[in-house]
Amino acid sequence: MTQPLFHACADPAEYRDRARDRAERPSAPVPLLTAGRPDLAAAAAYAAPLYAPGRIPPCSEIGLLLPPAAATGRPGPAGDPGSTGRPGSTGESGEPDGHEQLSPLLRPLARRWVHTAEEVPSSAGSVLVVGTYPRLRHDELSPLLRPGGPDRSLTLLTGRDLPSLSWMLAKQYVDVRPEVVGRALFSDTDAPPGGGRGEVFAGAALRADGLRDALAGRPWRRVMVQGHGGDDHVNLGTWTLCGRAAADVSSGPVRTRPRCGHGHPCFKPVDRLVGPGEVLTAEIVLSSCANGPFADTASYDSRFQVMLAAIDGPAQSVVAAPGVHDSDRPENLVYLAHERPGGLAGPLNRSLADVTPGPVYLQYGFPTAPGDGAVEPSAPRPRAAGRSAHGADRPAPPAEALSAEQLAAPLDRAVAYLSGGLLPPRHPLRPRLERFAGKYLALLTRAGRPYPPAVAEGLRGDLQSLDHAIAGQLRRDPQDPLAQYPEYWARRSRIVGEPEAVSCVCGLEATRTVLGGLARIVPDTESVLCPRCGDVAVRPTGAPRVRADGPGTMRAGEEAELTVGLSAGRAGAPVQLGVFFPPFLRDACAVEPPGSRVRLSPAGAHTVRFVLRVAPDALPQMHYCRVFAVQDLAVSGARAQFPVVPART
Repeated sequence: MTQPLFHACADPAEYRDRARDRAERPSAPVPLLTAGRPDLAAAAAYAAPLYAPGRIPPCSEIGLLLPPAAATGRPGPAGDPGSTGRPGSTGESGEPDGHEQLSPLLRPLARRWVHTAEEVPSSAGSVLVVGTYPRLRHDELSPLLRPGGPDRSLTLLTGRDLPSLSWMLAKQYVDVRPEVVGRALFSDTDAPPGGGRGEVFAGAALRADGLRDALAGRPWRRVMVQGHGGDDHVNLGTWTLCGRAAADVSSGPVRTRPRCGHGHPCFKPVDRLVGPGEVLTAEIVLSSCANGPFADTASYDSRFQVMLAAIDGPAQSVVAAPGVHDSDRPENLVYLAHERPGGLAGPLNRSLADVTPGPVYLQYGFPTAPGDGAVEPSAPRPRAAGRSAHGADRPAPPAEALSAEQLAAPLDRAVAYLSGGLLPPRHPLRPRLERFAGKYLALLTRAGRPYPPAVAEGLRGDLQSLDHAIAGQLRRDPQDPLAQYPEYWARRSRIVGEPEAVSCVCGLEATRTVLGGLARIVPDTESVLCPRCGDVAVRPTGAPRVRADGPGTMRAGEEAELTVGLSAGRAGAPVQLGVFFPPFLRDACAVEPPGSRVRLSPAGAHTVRFVLRVAPDALPQMHYCRVFAVQDLAVSGARAQFPVVPART
């Protein structure tokens, strides 16, 4: 009889003995702890067709073992085993402590073990981070994730609890069978040619009745699922990769739940939900926004996390994105062209490095090819200076004066809207923008200067009228192309200068980045990305900065205050403000007033307050709103998210 690859241990003492035996006898089955988690024994049986014995995992230079919550004083979910290990301690000879049951199988995976990110030397070329999910916190791991950090391979081993972590660890000790070679891309946003390098499922294929058979009906070496999504799901046409745990697993650290967690029906067809654990693949790449958040940046309870569901499944390698990003055709082609087994986080991050700072994807589970981890080297970037007039924040001239720069900035924006492909031919504002551009382009000639007072007054009136029209268009149709410029222009830009650390309204450190257009017709933009809140702010450079501070948790049927801060921009000039909700929330949420007009003070700062109202029958889930500010034809934006819980009974 063939010896099984894995041995499920319901008793922790048996697991400890089996782990020691496996460390001494590599031919023995790899144990996994299934105490309270019979679903993991089923996952091990389901994964068996993918794997064969014989893999020796790589050995990292540094192992960062995050002690259980009980050892740090941090809260953790019930049932998370603790120890008396203290932060910063190591076992004898630098061995891991804090998860004693796992120690025999963890010990060979790093040459030296530490317990805090600050102890990881900058010279370390490979780092392994190990800990249960409640300990996987951005505020503790951020020293390893900052943009411009040292070039190193970063691998993480985690799980929602100790049994889940033991299962992810066990999968590192088996090899993918040589006959398992299939690769597939399931994409809701792109349809690149496979070119014989893999199968592509997109468009009509994602609406077909038989997609489950393709996802879960045969073994794959590697699968990428790409679509819009979040903590709990990835959209795949009429299908959905759903993170809701089928088993009775531990909850927390975040207590907010999506609508299904409160007994409401799913927003997608229930018969077309596929769990990541059903996808029979050795490696799964989750290519949506925020599908792998840290424990302190998650929107939802860990029972609904799609990344944790994937870790509980058959894949020994899970590539996930903790934050927002704009992965597109280039990254899909990188995925399809990647021949080496494992190690996809590194190539994908290199592909995105020109538009997104820092590691976008993280590698959970060892890549088979060493040296292809998630963190990228610091590379010199083009300078932001020396670009067109809209590419810098210059002190604005007094309101009564009119300089060539003040005239050029709105003209740049008008021309970009008209000629850059953003606005369709029949857009309702196109005729007015064409008249504006035609009128004032003539004044840029030397013969037109100096500008008489009547011209300055006319420009101010025309700008205010157009700003009012743009704001009205966005209030009527929040999906207008003018609201889509951040994604449109970002895809035609690259990072210029060095990213800057700033504070987000949630208290975490965010990253401010300037994206320079690859052509003059593409304006430069500035964005702020937060590991918890996502894309919290965006503006064309030179436009007002917007900061939206939303309420905390809201109950359905209640109201709360939204505070909007304005800074930079053209002092003394009016700004048109508005707030809108995504389409699926417009019947459940309202704001008063719907819009506002303010004039920036000479110091360039202003605060405006709105009232958010949530309907009594609003679905409990994470909600968000977007604030826009229009000045001199530039549309700045900010995003505020707030969880809604059921109404009081």
